[in-house]
Amino acid sequence: MKKKICIIIAVMLSLTAMNSYSQGFEIGAKIGANMFKVDGKQFDQEYRLGYNLGAFAHIRLNDNWGIQPELLWSNINTKTAKDIDEVYNLGNLTEVSLNYLTIPIMATYKPIPLISFQSGPQFGIMTNSHKTTVMNGRDAFSSGDLSWIVGTQVNLGPLRGGVRYVIGLNNINDLSEQEKWINNGLQIYLGFVVL
Repeated sequence: MKKKICIIIAVMLSLTAMNSYSQGFEIGAKIGANMFKVDGKQFDQEYRLGYNLGAFAHIRLNDNWGIQPELLWSNINTKTAKDIDEVYNLGNLTEVSLNYLTIPIMATYKPIPLISFQSGPQFGIMTNSHKTTVMNGRDAFSSGDLSWIVGTQVNLGPLRGGVRYVIGLNNINDLSEQEKWINNGLQIYLGFVVL
């Protein structure tokens, strides 16, 4: 499944990139903060701080529309509720840190040069998780995550800054189909166009 998603994404990016050279193309780096929570009865419902960093490309289709694919390392931190160990026998697991390689592919609309509105899917592949999670709950979380992103970006020359809301679309609970665990959160970031 992971290979199929990666192949589809690579083909889409390649086709778009070939068309983009005549329209405009930018590449940049970005870093930011995640404020995420895992929705589900077994988790503390507070948003917790994590981080994201990676690279982006912007492919201009015309003066207003474009496509912005990205490749990000994203960290999500959460805490379990007090009774999760009784339900799932995870060995007193309380602090959970999940790391994902995420691939957002967003449509961008720029009504004026200063502001862009963005929306699109994000595919996430869990790369590894916190040592405690691996040792005590290694099969608790699914290896993939699918989300939808909506956000706004400010464009100041080569600088980019923005805020996004990430809405989880799939259940990341790999232990039981009865309880859904879904990632949701806010991302704030700064980026810089290098090419």
